[in-house]
Amino acid sequence: MTLDESDESDEFDALEALRAAARYLAYKKANEASSIQEPDDADCAVCQCKCSKDSEEHKIKKDAEQYPALADPQRIPFKSFMSKMRCKLLSAFTWLLAVAPLCIKGASLEKVTSDFGPNPRNVGFYIYVPDKLAAKAPILVNPHWCHGDARACCSGSQYATLASKYGFIVIYPDSPNTVDKCWDVSSNASLTHDAGGDSLGIVSMVRWTLDKYQGDPKRVFVTGVSSGAMMTSLLLGAYPDIFAAGSAFAGVPYGCFAGDGYGVWSDACATGKVKKTGAEWAAMVKAGYPGYTGWRPKLQIFHGTKDEVLNYTNFEEEIKEWVAVFGFSETPTSTTPNTPVTGWTKYVYGSNDWFEAYSAAGVSHNIQNQEATAMDWFDLTCTGDHCFKWGQGGPTAQ
Repeated sequence: MTLDESDESDEFDALEALRAAARYLAYKKANEASSIQEPDDADCAVCQCKCSKDSEEHKIKKDAEQYPALADPQRIPFKSFMSKMRCKLLSAFTWLLAVAPLCIKGASLEKVTSDFGPNPRNVGFYIYVPDKLAAKAPILVNPHWCHGDARACCSGSQYATLASKYGFIVIYPDSPNTVDKCWDVSSNASLTHDAGGDSLGIVSMVRWTLDKYQGDPKRVFVTGVSSGAMMTSLLLGAYPDIFAAGSAFAGVPYGCFAGDGYGVWSDACATGKVKKTGAEWAAMVKAGYPGYTGWRPKLQIFHGTKDEVLNYTNFEEEIKEWVAVFGFSETPTSTTPNTPVTGWTKYVYGSNDWFEAYSAAGVSHNIQNQEATAMDWFDLTCTGDHCFKWGQGGPTAQ
């Protein structure tokens, strides 16, 4: 059925027609904006409703087949159409504006294919650079979870939107492990400073980004969920000179998955059978950067008490590990219930709130990301000269 047919039966899908018309208008307007070049890489991820030219042409062709009037907008009898469809169109259009944003020109997730430095495992490099960068822009690294990828990580959180608001850059690494897309948190290369593995590839992305965009080397942060949380802890342990802070959701202690290979899954660690003293855990972290005696980045961790993938015991072991690294007591200095959400308890260790641990009662491995809490932890809403930076406060290496 076409928009200029007169019967306008109840079967006519006004919402789908609006979608089609919106795509047509957005595509037409986008093609008029010739000053902005479309990405050439067909693998460039779609985030923030950024569409490739080819994919949009395909949609327009399909729309034209279903609604021929779109090929000639003057044929659309708007007066007759609106007289019977006004209420439906208004409600549909309101919904469309709210939850189905048009594909527009502007900042988008882009894949970096040029040489960005040592990357022995061929980790994929995706980056989100907002249209307006803050002066000396901070950098947030956001590694994905197992069975995820950079694109899903970008669309699955609010960080790209927040980056556009506050002017920071987000790096979304993409695991080279094609079997399950988990990160290499097991090999000695990845666990050791500048020795190789996935971690070196990610750090090379940071160094390249700092150089290309004149970012602030003292405001580099990392956050992730599950395997991304494991990589978060690994990067803080092996590269304390690069990262100022981390936020890890449903992870394990640094080194808990250590094994012979780049993609080792430790069932013993996952099921909570790997237990060590704080001193033993701290020794593993220190081995990640032998001889390092400098400043240590701060960290917050989150874990659900009903985690069925990475047992809650790992939360307790993480606490032992990092308080030992920082030289803190295992007794929290403060306990706050029902924060940041009801049923979650926040434990603070040491001075200056340098290490936080959030226990989420009744929560499974599918823990809810807390972007606002992480943003506050990193001080990423700050755009002035007095923002939290590497080397500011906290303990040095113990």
